[in-house]
Amino acid sequence: MKNIPKVTALCLSIVFISLSSISNAQQRYTDYDPIADFYNRFWSVPLERLAIGKLEKIMLPNLKPKAEILDLMCGTGHIAATLHKKGFRMTGLDGSAKMLEFAKKKIPNMKTILADARYFTTSKKFDAVICMSDGLNHIMKEEGLTKAFTQVYKALKSGGQFVFDMNWEERYIKGWNLRGLRVEYDNSEGIISSSYNKNTRIGSIKFWLYYPIDKAKNTWKRKAWELTQYCYTPQQIKKALQTAGFQTIKAYEANQDLGDARNAGRAYYVCKK
Repeated sequence: MKNIPKVTALCLSIVFISLSSISNAQQRYTDYDPIADFYNRFWSVPLERLAIGKLEKIMLPNLKPKAEILDLMCGTGHIAATLHKKGFRMTGLDGSAKMLEFAKKKIPNMKTILADARYFTTSKKFDAVICMSDGLNHIMKEEGLTKAFTQVYKALKSGGQFVFDMNWEERYIKGWNLRGLRVEYDNSEGIISSSYNKNTRIGSIKFWLYYPIDKAKNTWKRKAWELTQYCYTPQQIKKALQTAGFQTIKAYEANQDLGDARNAGRAYYVCKK
């Protein structure tokens, strides 16, 4: 891979994104809008493979054929598309309009809901709700996490399942330590770094992309984004679930319970209404 270009004349455009910020008018996350295409190209497929592998172990065998599933924080729809091919009736919900555009292309007849996980409402009741790829860690306050769990509880049929994953601290300590991972993206080049602060319990992923303005003059434009997650303790997660109404709660740690050492510290929850 080529080196990141030396910038002799720099047009600087920086967009720092905190996933704790919400559009007051629409009450939803829009933070993934700027990187939806990047996410769809580089992250969606490996995350889909990871999620489906776990769902096949802990949820899918317990669902009836053609069960109705709400994919909360569905992103660009790779997980929903795979479950759709397996015969399940999918609904996708996300706060990012750009992410949902990709999801609609994958499953044209899938109903999609543009809403925040903490504030969504639906008259429809589902056999199961899933929220994969540590999306819930993007909710930065415990109060917000409880709100999301409460809305999920309301959306489930009696006896319905809520299956999701979240990062525990071990995952951040072992996995959130990227230093200058280089990527090529269209005509641009970029760097991705991640880190975790034990004191604040906040994980951060930072992106720097360099776009050529005039290669002859070696002039480039730089854009930067930052996405954050909060590291909840298992006790905080359980408390939020119980407050929302869930009493049957089972947590599977990726390494110890599911034999996935590579994702040690990622926990998969199975809850029943």
